Formats: sequence, structure tokens, C-alpha cells
Amino acid sequence: MPASLPIERLQRGLDQQLSQLARLLAKPDWQGEESHDFRVCVRILMSACPLLALLDPWGTSLRPRLKALIRASNARRDWEVRLAWLTRWPEATRWQQRLLAQRPAGVERPEANEARCLLAEWAAQPPRLAQAAALPWDAWLAWYEAAAAEAVMADYDRLKAGKPARYHRLRLAIKQLRYLQLLQGAPAEALAPLRHWQTDLGDISDLTGLAAWLQRQGSQRLRRQVLAESLARQERLLGQRRALQQICLSQDLRQEKQPH
Repeated sequence: MPASLPIERLQRGLDQQLSQLARLLAKPDWQGEESHDFRVCVRILMSACPLLALLDPWGTSLRPRLKALIRASNARRDWEVRLAWLTRWPEATRWQQRLLAQRPAGVERPEANEARCLLAEWAAQPPRLAQAAALPWDAWLAWYEAAAAEAVMADYDRLKAGKPARYHRLRLAIKQLRYLQLLQGAPAEALAPLRHWQTDLGDISDLTGLAAWLQRQGSQRLRRQVLAESLARQERLLGQRRALQQICLSQDLRQEKQPH
């Protein structure tokens, strides 16, 4: 098959993520960036699960297992993010110290072992991507990418300041679109606008989580500051529909119907 076939680009992207995951799991301990890299790697693999399910029943069971790995690393990630945000407020020293005392462990051994099991299964019984040449793969990918872009715009239209859960939903949709493009070899510079949106939306989610933590700690004054910062960021993203739509269209997504 020609090297430029979409299915081969997808295969290369999956192999790169699997190699990255294997490298991370070979390390005895992780620093902050490596924990982040683990989560990104797992999420990128998750983005391909609906496509893999078209080729092999194993792909259907893969997504919930990968999602469980993300949940297992949530506590450490949330702790790192909250600590980073608290350093921005000079009056938050007391709460930084309290948070430091609550430091969670990294990815626990059972979760790391589950990731190793997934890698072993993938190597022993990989999804039958080589057989995809017999399928209308170009059409499938075009439809899936277009559906991902449409989901982004639909979630944007639901945004409302003061409703941070809607911003979180939009962030997940943008991740799905960006990671799907990344798996197919899209250059980082082409995906940079989507990444900027993902970062801005992530800040809103992080601030919302920090405010909830501060409320549990009894810090109402700092919590109000954090919520005000979150609300200001939410309002800045309103009225930017055209900009986001142009970014989605720039991914060269083909608006095709789902093939039968």
C-alpha cells in the first residue's frame, strides 16, 4: 500500500504513542511532566478507540480500560495543578502548605501494571489495521473528523458564563479533534490554535476545581478571588465562535456522510 494511506498514518501514530507509553512505564518513578505525558498518551489512544472498534471487537473494550487509567491518575494531576495555581497568589502561602501536606502518590503500581497488560495485549493481538485497505477508510476518517469538528461547535454554542461544566465539555471535544489529527501526523504548528483553546478551557476547569478545594478548606476570601478569575476567563471566550469555527475548518475536514 502507498505510504500516504490514512490507515498507515494512523498506524504510525498509534505505534508512536504505544512506544511513548512503554518508555514511561519503564521508569521507576515519575516527575510532574512524566505524569502529564502519561495522561496525554492514554488520552490520545482513547481518541482512536471508536475507529479501532470498527476493525476489531477488542477496540470496543479498550476505551473503558484506558479511561480507568486516567481516573487513577486524577488525584496526582489535580494536586499538581492546584499547587501551581496557588503560587500565583501571595496571600495563599497558608493554603500552599496545607496542600503540600496532602500530596498524593503518583500512579500506583496496580494502574501501571494494568497499562503494561494493555501493551502486552496490543502486541499479542493488535487491531487488524492491515485489513483496513478493504474498507472505505478515507470516508470513515473524513466522517469521523467532521463529526468531531461538529461536536466542538455544538458544545461551544452551549457555553454560558457561570456554567464551568459546559466549558469542560467543550475542552473534551477539542481534545478529541486535536488528538485525532495528531495521530494522523498533523504538524504541531497546524494544531497550535486548538491547543491554545484547550489550554484556556483547561485553566477554567482547574480554577473551578481549586475553588471547590478552597471551599472545603474554609478559605472563602481566596475562593471568591479564584471564582472571579474563572468567570473572567469564561466571559473572554464568549463571542469567539467565528474564530473557533475557522480553526476547525482549517483542519481540512471533509464534510461527508457516514458510509454504509
